[in-house]
Amino acid sequence: MRSDFERLLDISEAIKKIQQYYTQEIIETDELAQYGLLHLLQIIGEATNNLSKELKEKYPEVSWREIIGLRNFVVHQYFYVNWEIISNIIQKELPILKLQIQLIIDEMEKN
Repeated sequence: MRSDFERLLDISEAIKKIQQYYTQEIIETDELAQYGLLHLLQIIGEATNNLSKELKEKYPEVSWREIIGLRNFVVHQYFYVNWEIISNIIQKELPILKLQIQLIIDEMEKN
């Protein structure tokens, strides 16, 4: 079973990959890349869903429920994906999440 620390690293790595490959052009033109971005968002949601309750309660400022909700939507309602919303999440929400996750990782590494 993966530890919280390993799952946080999974989230961090998925965010880095999204930020590395995401462009507005990809969202508009490259269907295969779109599915890759969705898969990375699923990884973030799945890792988040499997974090311990204690860790999520310790860091209530992180939008854990929304992250898991996005994963559930992408997995179960994939045919309704609105790429404008996904693009907005990638551009505006992921940088915040990246910082929050890195701060948690840093704190865990100190202890």
